[in-house]
Amino acid sequence: MIVIRDLSKIGLLFGLLLVAVTASMASIRLDVNVRLLSYSSREVRNLVAPIALYPDPLLAIILPASTYPDQVSDAANMNYRGYERAIDRQNWDISVRALTHYPNLLRKMANNLDWTAALGQAYVEQPQHVMDAIQMLREQAFANGVLRSTREQRIYREGHCLRIVPAQAYIIYIPQYNPDVVYIARRPNNSQILMAFGTGLVIGVWLSNDTDWTNHRVYSHGWQGGGWIAKARPHVTINDTYTANKDHSAVVNHDISRRQVDLKKVRNYHLPDRNDNR
Repeated sequence: MIVIRDLSKIGLLFGLLLVAVTASMASIRLDVNVRLLSYSSREVRNLVAPIALYPDPLLAIILPASTYPDQVSDAANMNYRGYERAIDRQNWDISVRALTHYPNLLRKMANNLDWTAALGQAYVEQPQHVMDAIQMLREQAFANGVLRSTREQRIYREGHCLRIVPAQAYIIYIPQYNPDVVYIARRPNNSQILMAFGTGLVIGVWLSNDTDWTNHRVYSHGWQGGGWIAKARPHVTINDTYTANKDHSAVVNHDISRRQVDLKKVRNYHLPDRNDNR
């Protein structure tokens, strides 16, 4: 009987030790996840560098859509060119459906899913860092003479923020630029083109999001408001597909935070040094 009691004590001690080790390992895993989801300021700037100079209405679909990388991939694998109604009938998030109306932009995100997912994680977990990083890079490009108003886009200040909006009522342009250059190199004269524009894209009802720089969010304007929205509204056929959540923050996929991302597959750009090591 003495032996049995001793064995019971040993079993109890072993069980307690196992619980302690398991709890410790869970704590370590939690710490790792926390570290993975806390992107440094430099990493956030790198993530937004390829899109920081895009018009606000495009940013407002890219950021929430980046939290749905699997849906972005699914949409890119289907050819919906010319079939707008087929896009609108899909069960994807509104932002992904909006993105699908611009196939080149959709493919850019689908072909770089680790970047897309990392951007989505940063936007979900660190929205202020993301929005501030975009503004910082815009200020740098503006100071360098690269970011300026043209017939394709209008640049203006709203408080302390730089806004980029369509210059035309029914066409929006995606700027083409090299993130390794525009934030560092100055534009010495009109002969050096550091930003170009491709073919204009139609502004449709799907561009129902906009950026709220003050509150660091993307929201649905429901095609109500002034500025570029009022100018474009007469050329847009309004329906409930994209305007149901008027005045609400854009829906995001919080599960993106648990996704494994290979940052080695995310391109690194030569950006201005902000003298931080975060």
